[in-house]
Amino acid sequence: MKLITNGRLITRDASAQGYYEHGAVAFEGTKIVEVGEEAALRAKYPGAEIIDARGGVIMPAFINAHTHIYSALARGLSIVGNNPTNFYEVLDGTWWAIDRHLMMDGTRASAAALYMDSIKQGVTTIFDHHASYGEIPGTLHTIAEESKRLGLRSCLCYEVSDRDGEEKCLQAIQENADFITECEKNKDPMLAAMFGGHALFTISDKTFDRMVAANNGRTGYHIHVSEGMNDVYDSLQNYGRRPVQRLQDHGILGPKTILGHCIHVNTAEMEIIKETGTMVVNNPESNMGNAIGICPVLQLHKRGILLGMGTDAYTNDMLESLKVALCSQRSQNCLPNVGWCEVTDMLFKNNAKIGEKYFPDTLGVLKPGAAADIIVMDYKPFTPFSDENIDGHMIFGMTGRQCQTTIAGGKLLMQDRQLVGIDEEAENAHILEAAKKLVKVEYEVLPAVHNPAEAAAPDAPLVFEEDENNVQAYKHVSRGDAEGAIRRSRYVLTRHFHTPWTEHAFLEPECCVALPLENGGVRLLTSDQSAHTTQHECSAMLGVDFAHCQVENMLVGGGFGGVLGMFLGVPVFACIHSAVSFLCESSLRKKGVTDDAMFAPAPLASPDEKKD
Repeated sequence: MKLITNGRLITRDASAQGYYEHGAVAFEGTKIVEVGEEAALRAKYPGAEIIDARGGVIMPAFINAHTHIYSALARGLSIVGNNPTNFYEVLDGTWWAIDRHLMMDGTRASAAALYMDSIKQGVTTIFDHHASYGEIPGTLHTIAEESKRLGLRSCLCYEVSDRDGEEKCLQAIQENADFITECEKNKDPMLAAMFGGHALFTISDKTFDRMVAANNGRTGYHIHVSEGMNDVYDSLQNYGRRPVQRLQDHGILGPKTILGHCIHVNTAEMEIIKETGTMVVNNPESNMGNAIGICPVLQLHKRGILLGMGTDAYTNDMLESLKVALCSQRSQNCLPNVGWCEVTDMLFKNNAKIGEKYFPDTLGVLKPGAAADIIVMDYKPFTPFSDENIDGHMIFGMTGRQCQTTIAGGKLLMQDRQLVGIDEEAENAHILEAAKKLVKVEYEVLPAVHNPAEAAAPDAPLVFEEDENNVQAYKHVSRGDAEGAIRRSRYVLTRHFHTPWTEHAFLEPECCVALPLENGGVRLLTSDQSAHTTQHECSAMLGVDFAHCQVENMLVGGGFGGVLGMFLGVPVFACIHSAVSFLCESSLRKKGVTDDAMFAPAPLASPDEKKD
């Protein structure tokens, strides 16, 4: 038995108490045993293992109803020449370019990356729509292995498409069929299968018929619908039907089918979706980022369509998606008082209903018998807080990164922001190596010059293409009658002479002698040329009153060059050895740093060290 204590408890249970100021959750195995007041549950379960919420908010974990594991390695990616001006170019130039190069190790790394980030943001259940056309067979099994290893609940499918030819399309269909069979056989309560399809504009009628035959009514479908207008145009021009009508024609719709996006569905299509009990999942950030429009959430909700919320892998933060969903609906409808109930229902109620169509456990609520999917948010409210206004606190006060503890199916996955049983550094190193395989560096080996003689040759490759040659400057220096002197010389030796490189090193000592004074001050005997600068810096360094810091310049026969600039406020060294000076100056000159460069101050010497 485990007991989460020391937190405010939000149950999301409409049939019981929704909030406990000092709440606790008792769970054993994969299920919640009891919720209630902390004092009562501590007394009832004295031997329970305590998980300290540290004053945070205890609540049900999040569900992501639509995401893409295959895109996890795209962070920071920049594809040369990819400058999309429409949605098709976004797909072809970015996402299809990635999935065509994703092999099995990349799929496994992508799954690990997305799952770990989901755990960190309180997401314990995902509906993933995968594509890795570089290597298809076995990919869903690989993702399932990562899901089980890292402890999340996953409903998986593979994205069927005609875009890469018939062979790949048939492999994708078979991958869905094989994984559905695997899930039917194993009956793992943390794994489920759907039959995936990309979008109607990349799926022919023949392919739809093959999908339906391979599925044979065993599960629902997960497909992108009317995400961009190209989906609508393709259906109308090539099939004489709108996208939802085509899906209905092929028997794709139904209570266990998810239609992703549905931005450009019309009212007739909405009625078909409603009549067939088909689900829709909105992905607000992705839609806005791709400039393809905003889902008609208010109209879909008004018709009673089960409408959930996903991220399309644009983020793994469900609260981020919630905020964008609200703002986008208000902006789209030009009304500041709409969308609140619709978008909060999508995330906190409807995603749980979608999840329960595929998993045997009760999700999205903390009550006896429900799945022990629990998170703790690091949030300390400074205004009134309860189940009556929790949504306002989450929209305006929380982000996914405030999740500090995550539990899925009774398994502790993260505690106090530390992943449990996972070597995150090792995982990230493996993921990085997989990501590198997606990067192809194109470069040209250019001819080089290695010394001044080569650089000065007439046919030498130019270091800077805009210059006529590699000679930076040409000067002829002549003093006296050199030619006459050579003629009058008894012996003349002719050869190439090479002079060594020179470096501007300083002979001037960069330290001074300090003599303590009876008034607590100090007398400095220095060879530098900046008595006032030395007075300011040394009085600050030594903590001596400025008026009692006396500086006397000692003549050493000349300046012998400048000294390293020390316009710091705090000196770097009290004494710089000539060797240090030479090395520092040489290094800085080569890097183009000037004398007045700003250095990070080093720690000052202790009083005992100063005496030495």
